[in-house]
Amino acid sequence: MDLLLYDEEFRRIIKNKKYSALGRIGNKEEILKRSDLILLPEGAQIYYLPQKQALGYDLKNKVIKKFKNFPICALLPPGYLRTYLPAYKSIDLSILPFFGYTALTWERDFYTGAVKIEDNYRWNIFQYNSLDLKNKIKQKLKEYPKNRILKHLSYCALNYRCLTAQNIFYERWEGGIPTTSKCNAGCFGCISSQSKGRISPQNRLNFMPGLEEILEIMLNHLNKNEAIISFGQGCEGEPSLNYLLLGKAINKVRARVSTGIININTNGGNTLALRELFKAGLDSLRISLNSANPEHYKRYYLPKNYDFKDIEKTIELANSSGKFVSLNLLVLPGITDQKEELDFLRVFLKRHKINFLQLRNLNIDPEFYFKEVYPSKESLGINNWLNLLKKQFPALKIGSFNPYIK
Repeated sequence: MDLLLYDEEFRRIIKNKKYSALGRIGNKEEILKRSDLILLPEGAQIYYLPQKQALGYDLKNKVIKKFKNFPICALLPPGYLRTYLPAYKSIDLSILPFFGYTALTWERDFYTGAVKIEDNYRWNIFQYNSLDLKNKIKQKLKEYPKNRILKHLSYCALNYRCLTAQNIFYERWEGGIPTTSKCNAGCFGCISSQSKGRISPQNRLNFMPGLEEILEIMLNHLNKNEAIISFGQGCEGEPSLNYLLLGKAINKVRARVSTGIININTNGGNTLALRELFKAGLDSLRISLNSANPEHYKRYYLPKNYDFKDIEKTIELANSSGKFVSLNLLVLPGITDQKEELDFLRVFLKRHKINFLQLRNLNIDPEFYFKEVYPSKESLGINNWLNLLKKQFPALKIGSFNPYIK
């Protein structure tokens, strides 16, 4: 597989056939083999990594060479899980923007280190960013001129190309409603935080919405085809901290509309608040984890006023309340696929009833993450890890997206 380099002077991609492309799992570089790769999926994006030096393998001398050129990588479309990180050395201590950087190479076409997790027509990238999106946004803003949430989502839809934001304007499937900037965790991989030298790809909500603003969107959306309303978006904090307002909204909506799913994406640490939301009529919750190892969880999430045991209490409460429970596992090659990590996850899944396991790429600068959660020298590999997980839990549904459960 040919090494890809970025020529900064001429702003072009160079295919270097003299060196074999490398991928990275944790702190270990591996020669990329055709059998371990897939064709670059439609909808993927190609990027170069500034302030990084590409690495390639000299097959003749059997050594790894460092290049002055920047490395080339891919950002995957929804439904694909990364198996290899790009191989590079950093020029300085700058931190990359938080995206899901994936190894990319060439052999008569672009190939990338990934595996397809779920093929869901609702999340096909070609269902989004249509030519009529701007008109749909203008129409919605004209219909609800005082709704600040819609104004915020219009920016997310057009500038961040957020799919759940776009769905509010398309009036279909899963639509997100951000409601708070407060959070009870200090995730150093937060995609809407601007601290510690990080370059986060989104701006967080900067106002507290009113009840009527939330109701307008919920009532308009929930009677649409396969509609899901989700609280807990990338542009907000922890939605359960706003449980009093959300509880009122859910109660009022369910008094008028019985269709659709009301979901919360949460860290699961605020058990008492979530209990109240279950009573109000919340249908499902998706709890995000980077690891089932409490120590690794703590290093990443930096929880405030809760710990890992509170998450487990929330899951048990959700099960006893008859709610649909999804686990959103943030995956990074070299960390998630460690044998120890798999053992922790096995114990967790045996202890708690999980209706659906969502696997998502952890969007972060890998080196920044490895300073806090240390990769081991050996890993199972994402494909092997996934196969072992499926073998141990054959009844567990695995995918990438919140399912429509009615």
